[in-house]
Amino acid sequence: MTTARPLTCVACGHTEHRRIAEARSGRAMMRCTRCKLIFVVPQWTDPLAENIFHTYDGWPAGLSGGAADRRGIMQGIARSLLARKPDGGRLIDVGCANGMFFDVLRSESASTARRQAPIAGERGRSPQPLWRFYGVEPDPRWQGVFQPEITIRAQPLRSCHFPGNFFDVVTLLDALYYLPEPDKELAEIARILKVDGLFVFDIPGQWYLRMRGIIGRFFRLQRTRPFTAYPFYFSPFSLKHLIQNAGLEVIVTEVGRGALQSERLFRTLLSGYIAAVKAVCRLGPGWPPYIAPMPVYYVQRRDRNRL
Repeated sequence: MTTARPLTCVACGHTEHRRIAEARSGRAMMRCTRCKLIFVVPQWTDPLAENIFHTYDGWPAGLSGGAADRRGIMQGIARSLLARKPDGGRLIDVGCANGMFFDVLRSESASTARRQAPIAGERGRSPQPLWRFYGVEPDPRWQGVFQPEITIRAQPLRSCHFPGNFFDVVTLLDALYYLPEPDKELAEIARILKVDGLFVFDIPGQWYLRMRGIIGRFFRLQRTRPFTAYPFYFSPFSLKHLIQNAGLEVIVTEVGRGALQSERLFRTLLSGYIAAVKAVCRLGPGWPPYIAPMPVYYVQRRDRNRL
């Protein structure tokens, strides 16, 4: 008689969990009782991750959905990135979709160069940061919009076999919860990131999603059922486990707002909430992971101090 393999949390390795909801796909959504990671069952794992976008069902718009208007938050990330990496370098955007972040970073780099131009009367311009863009996007729906001047791989990150210590910047924007085996994906990101490199990602906060569901039901808005759409919903504790186990550490977390909402009332409420969140976060840097709608994490390798 074969003993069933225990269901293990990919973040902390715990085996105790409880059911909290049913996903849109009909699968069960479970919460780890230790780190509070919420995950779909059967678990969203695939060692090769070659066919997930062709075989997964349950979301009407497909796994990666549509290209929401995230330029606002991307502009903020691009500006923070330019402040930390003013010389540019090799950048890979994991889950780049239609390449929106490449366009935003180009535009912000040009704007930064103009602001830092030499004083009037002197010829010449301040050089722009020199970026070499790479992308990873396994969803075939986006292959028709890939940009020819950018190196984009139409396959999962771990199948690309990039050299170690290769990228100055790795971005994973609004996409971590899509990735099978996020523990292995973060380990791969740590491997390909330079010792002095920067890893940037953002994800929706669990507490905010709960609040959005309550407000949405009260005002009869859309998206009122939290924790039913994505394979993973990460808590601050589950992220801490994943990041530390990958040999990484968070250096700062900023307040992000996510994509623009279609309902005018919700946009107004969200703007007020973000203003309040930013005021609270000025009192202490540890608040964004818990109360921000879309916390933005800036991460580095732990062994950078050995340089």
